[in-house]
Amino acid sequence: MKYAAKSEDIDSQVRNLAFKFLKEQTDRHGDVLPRRILELGFEFQDHRISLIGPQGIFRPAIIPMPISITSAPMVLGRERPYDDEVGPDGLLRYRYRGTNPQHRDNIGLRLAMQRNVPLIYNHGVLPGKYIPIWPVYVSADDPANLTFSVAVDDAKLSFVCDGSTAGIEARRQYVTSVVSQRVPSHVLSPSFGVVNPT
Repeated sequence: MKYAAKSEDIDSQVRNLAFKFLKEQTDRHGDVLPRRILELGFEFQDHRISLIGPQGIFRPAIIPMPISITSAPMVLGRERPYDDEVGPDGLLRYRYRGTNPQHRDNIGLRLAMQRNVPLIYNHGVLPGKYIPIWPVYVSADDPANLTFSVAVDDAKLSFVCDGSTAGIEARRQYVTSVVSQRVPSHVLSPSFGVVNPT
């Protein structure tokens, strides 16, 4: 039990530091960051914490759940490995890794959903260039369609939010919709394109 509590404490610390790091980097470089910055990340207790990995769902070894999900940028003449999109409810539909709902990466995102853990969404805009959005939350799991629904949040917005689950979900849906409308037209693609809401 002590180990689990310590693991959760480390997870929370890493996520808070990751969000602080992204705020500093986007303040310095703007909304679009080079992949190298996300790969280098930051140091925590003698561990290098990267915020992007070789696969779309990424978990640093030091924490029990993924820290980020990433969409690949569109490249002319090349098919994207996963076609993420916005659903009719305004939420991002993020594709499973592969077709096995029990793949460890899919299990990790499902656990993040169950524990309401904040993540980073790295939206690929050009090869090697990403717009990081945080915090985002996995709000639903759809094994039949091999997708998760993902919502952007902004705790500063208390609109129609009394702290209830329904209120929080309504706020996240609203913020996701508003943020997706702020993308410059040259950045938009058939995938979910948003800018950092903070």
